[in-house]
Amino acid sequence: ASIGQVHAATLADGRRVAVKVQYPGAQRAVQGDLRNVQVVVTLLRLLGSMVSTRPRLDLAAIGREVARRVGQELDYRLEARNHHALAEAYRGHPFIHVPEVLPELSTARVLTTELVEGRRYRQARAADQTLRDAWGEAIFRFSYCGLRRLRMANSDLNPGNAWCLVKVT
Repeated sequence: ASIGQVHAATLADGRRVAVKVQYPGAQRAVQGDLRNVQVVVTLLRLLGSMVSTRPRLDLAAIGREVARRVGQELDYRLEARNHHALAEAYRGHPFIHVPEVLPELSTARVLTTELVEGRRYRQARAADQTLRDAWGEAIFRFSYCGLRRLRMANSDLNPGNAWCLVKVT
């Protein structure tokens, strides 16, 4: 489930921005859910002890790693740093643009970036096949190169969350 909501806004100087605001209480709710991960890990260990051919997994380590990674989603300052690193890596790229973070308008619970307007998903689906193929290749290259070259990834690539604008003409 989402832990926040994104809004479009206009700054006093006329710049359009996207403002991601964490829901009040989201941190407390997620941390409570993460504590429940340990209960599930204990249950899985118990069930696993009853099966002689169980896989050798360190369920406690897996649970801790999941809790750590999900917990990172709560810190928008960390997200801003990661977002900025991607923007730097792709600065000047011929067809990928990562919107700039506005650190002066961002906090642990608010992330503000430049607003980039794109096409709605249904509009993109109706585009010419050649253009759709070019978009698909660009998104694949962004994802694959981000993982391979930068060791970074946008873990929520979907048309409604496409903060990385793929510019193909």
